[in-house]
Amino acid sequence: MQRSNLLFLSLMLVGLLWGSTQAKALPLSHSQDVHGQECGQLAKAVLSNISELLKDKEQFNGFNCSEMTAKVHSKTSTVSACTPTVSGQGCSGQIAQNTQFNKADCLVNIRADMEYYKRVLEAQRTQHSKLSQVVKATSNMLEKCNWSTSESAPPSETVCASGDSFSDRMCLCEVVQGFQLRAITITRALYYIASGDYQS
Repeated sequence: MQRSNLLFLSLMLVGLLWGSTQAKALPLSHSQDVHGQECGQLAKAVLSNISELLKDKEQFNGFNCSEMTAKVHSKTSTVSACTPTVSGQGCSGQIAQNTQFNKADCLVNIRADMEYYKRVLEAQRTQHSKLSQVVKATSNMLEKCNWSTSESAPPSETVCASGDSFSDRMCLCEVVQGFQLRAITITRALYYIASGDYQS
């Protein structure tokens, strides 16, 4: 008897877990899936490749890249455009201003950032393997998220010389550090879009 009860409880538990799994696996709408869940995973892959590049002693030989100052792309408004909707009471007790999240504006800024960093990194003459992986992951994200790039368009500003001198590599390190910070913001924003919380 006890054995049959145990079996019954086990089957019920499996059923509950299966139902929970199925509920989580329901697909998002097309726009949310393309610009959120899938693109969030692709952005996470870009971020992972950037982290590996920053540890690359071949690319950044002779100095500690992790100690360099980040040089972030300043011609976009990704951080402010992709900040989640905020409302409620702040730390001072005052009611915080409601900031309405604009998905379209956020995605425009994300695309501009990704295109910018892709062009800057592609311009480097010396393409060590880990740098090439970052470029590849960035290109893949732009392509899979239906964000077409202007291949002929030059970088909006000259950031680093494309040589392999010590100063060139230090400059590149600072740019990659900036890309890492921006990629963190982009990844979080895309998962926020995927969640659909901004629509509530």
